[in-house]
Amino acid sequence: DSTFAGWSGACSGTASCPVIMNQAQTVTATFNLVPLTQKAELEFVGLKPFYNVGEFVTLDLVEHLQTALRSPWVDLWVAVESPDRTFYYMSEFPLQPFSLKPQPYRRGIPSSELVDTEVRYHLLYFDVPAGIGGTYNFYAIYNEAGADLSNLLKTQQSNLVFATTVLSNNINPSRLLASPATLAMLVGEELELIVDSETTLSAIRSNCNISPLGFVQSTSAVSSDGNGVSCYLKALKSGNATLTTTDKNGNTLQTPIIVFSVL
Repeated sequence: DSTFAGWSGACSGTASCPVIMNQAQTVTATFNLVPLTQKAELEFVGLKPFYNVGEFVTLDLVEHLQTALRSPWVDLWVAVESPDRTFYYMSEFPLQPFSLKPQPYRRGIPSSELVDTEVRYHLLYFDVPAGIGGTYNFYAIYNEAGADLSNLLKTQQSNLVFATTVLSNNINPSRLLASPATLAMLVGEELELIVDSETTLSAIRSNCNISPLGFVQSTSAVSSDGNGVSCYLKALKSGNATLTTTDKNGNTLQTPIIVFSVL
């Protein structure tokens, strides 16, 4: 950034400069660089790139600042962008933590209190419920106290920090290396259950039998890594079923499957 310092040559001062061109004229405009001001550095920590249903999400915001900011007072803004591109702003009210109306998460923070101190804000702690799957983006910024976000070039007091994660609508990982005692699935969920068996046509035909039909779709095929056989399962509707598999030693295993509907 720079500021206008004044004219020289055929003009002087800092006001407008009309020049009568009845002879060769030279006009010089001088600009002074505005010194860079210190901005706080923000960082999201704790967020994983992917979560299944039931997993615990934790998200903290950490601030690092060595010298005082330009503005003596700042507001902290935090926003969440949902899969449908709607922005929700974290508010300062515990009973209404999110709002569609743009507003700061914390107001009137003395910038002097941020210097040489690692400030940590605990933003989100929750278990992923079913039915909210998709990509979620997170943003945070320190802004001049009392200012909105319409003129950040002049009012922002930190970097604009960004983080993203994907919340799945699945209870399980996409691949299971071993059969659990009981397998719970959500309607619409798909997964690969790897069977410890030989990669033969006989093994493929003898594996992944489901009973009764209609609740879970089961397809037997070579595993995605090429080693052994996998049952490719898809939950169709709520109810109970049993999956029968046979390992390379001829041992038969029956795994109960419970399918839940997404509320």
